[in-house]
Amino acid sequence: MEDASLGWMAGVMDGEGTMCIHVIERSSRARLFVSVSNTDYRMISELRRLTGLGSIRREERSERQRARWIWRTAGQKAAAFLEMILPYLRVKKEQAIIALQFANAQRRYGGGGCQKDHRRWAEYQRLRRELRAAVASRVTDMVEVEEVRPSLPTLCFHNRELPE
Repeated sequence: MEDASLGWMAGVMDGEGTMCIHVIERSSRARLFVSVSNTDYRMISELRRLTGLGSIRREERSERQRARWIWRTAGQKAAAFLEMILPYLRVKKEQAIIALQFANAQRRYGGGGCQKDHRRWAEYQRLRRELRAAVASRVTDMVEVEEVRPSLPTLCFHNRELPE
């Protein structure tokens, strides 16, 4: 892929992207998600075309807000996308590195489940804490925590710089 395309995708991810490590306690499973949302379908469509990954869905919003389009990919495909654009990322590079460490841990352990493997669960939790710390050092109130179960939130982050 051309450097210009990789740079463009990294810029889109830096500005409009979200990375999540979704953990479901009842099944002791964890999964990496990467998404980009925008009201301009052309941007989302071009991202899908360039990567060949993921899916696109439309999300309706209030009467005063335009519908937005969301491109989303998960698991090892999300990791492959982050690996492609990592050298070009500026704002979310540290977060992408931690997300890739999570994906590599999953590869090493052979999947996302870890019901009987406490070492694996401890490593996933450590990476989530690192991710949270990386996000907290760079963002303001745009950190979203979606509770799956109170003890294991899903951490999603967006690009918002702290005011100087």
